[in-house]
Amino acid sequence: LDEICVLLKSALEIDMVDATTTATEKAPNRRGRNKAKLIQSARIVFFDHGYSGAATELVAANAGVTKGPLYHHFKDKRALFAAVCQTIVSEIGSSLYEMTMKKSHSELDELSVGVSILFDLYGRPDVRQLLLIEGPNVLGWAEWTAIQEPTVLELLRHALQHWADEKLIEE
Repeated sequence: LDEICVLLKSALEIDMVDATTTATEKAPNRRGRNKAKLIQSARIVFFDHGYSGAATELVAANAGVTKGPLYHHFKDKRALFAAVCQTIVSEIGSSLYEMTMKKSHSELDELSVGVSILFDLYGRPDVRQLLLIEGPNVLGWAEWTAIQEPTVLELLRHALQHWADEKLIEE
């Protein structure tokens, strides 16, 4: 019974210490923080141990939670890995856009500047290992590509649209 209570408390994420805030007000915020902590922890564990060597127990422990919240947010280890890849792609997209806009001198050089920046971002050890090497193997080509399309490929389409607008390529 005690174990069930602990699991329920972890799953509901109720902080009984602060009585001024209701459980329903606190739970969504804490759940979001726990999910973010789990993704960050998983990123480190997957990078350090590889997907096959990564233990969900270690991910949860490093995030400061039990396995209950991990499996509340993620169906399994593969779903957690997919969330890590989505986070990496989102970070790449934000960095790529920001850095390209700062470094490009015109709309027409966004593509060449952006590709150079993208290769630099893909060259980071964690990105290379998790996204480029393990990503397609763990997730399969279709899911791996689908994760990247809304972010990275959309920025490519954006840059190419400038070329099409200038009639340098056909739409």
